[in-house]
Amino acid sequence: KTKSPGNPITLAIGDGANDVNMIQTAHVGVGICGQEGVQAVNASDYAISQFRFLKRLVLVHGRNNYKRISKVILYSFYKNISLVIMLFLFNFFNGQSGTTLFESFVMAGWNFFLALPIIAAGIFDEDVPGNVAMRFPQLYMTGPENADLNVHCFVLWIGNAVYHACISFILPIWF
Repeated sequence: KTKSPGNPITLAIGDGANDVNMIQTAHVGVGICGQEGVQAVNASDYAISQFRFLKRLVLVHGRNNYKRISKVILYSFYKNISLVIMLFLFNFFNGQSGTTLFESFVMAGWNFFLALPIIAAGIFDEDVPGNVAMRFPQLYMTGPENADLNVHCFVLWIGNAVYHACISFILPIWF
């Protein structure tokens, strides 16, 4: 499931002005603050002060970023699909009259208020401490193998959204 040899993802590391083109051409560019100036740092996606910090940048921060962005994407679909399914079900309940299920302020604030928990998770979520990720580099492979963001995970989250939407719609009517 990793990237094929014909379609690699590239990381470029440079420390001087002569490396700027390479850094900008790569998928991910890392600039090292060096004696040659800051041109590489200015052109890069990430800047580090010493080459030895590259390991932590990739194994800890890169891995956490992949896991966090996967959750953010899946949750965004989840919350919006659950809203749409509830509105869809309500359409059949009210005879397609156009009556709204939620007040207008709820609809307007849906994405704002439900984005707050995932923003917090996107910033603070960490499944393993950084020192564990450094000690076990094989944990990094969840990213290249797309273990957290694939069709199977997407279908599970969508199924969960439909299930929760049905429960959230049917239980209040039943009671």
